[in-house]
Amino acid sequence: IGGGSNAGYLNRLTAEYSKKTVCAGPSEATALGNIAVQMIAMGGIKNIDAFKKLVSDTFEIKTINTEETNI
Repeated sequence: IGGGSNAGYLNRLTAEYSKKTVCAGPSEATALGNIAVQMIAMGGIKNIDAFKKLVSDTFEIKTINTEETNI
């Protein structure tokens, strides 16, 4: 959902109703996905798992658990 990672209420609702943990990453995810594809294609990074690690090491990833929701 475009910009959804910035919507705390939406993230809590998603966690509550899906009974899953929600990980909300950077709001620039679309641009980062484009960069990932280009970097992998050009050999700048090995694979998508390496790019995921790079993103998680670089950006704050918010984790919302169902236990934390009070909806």
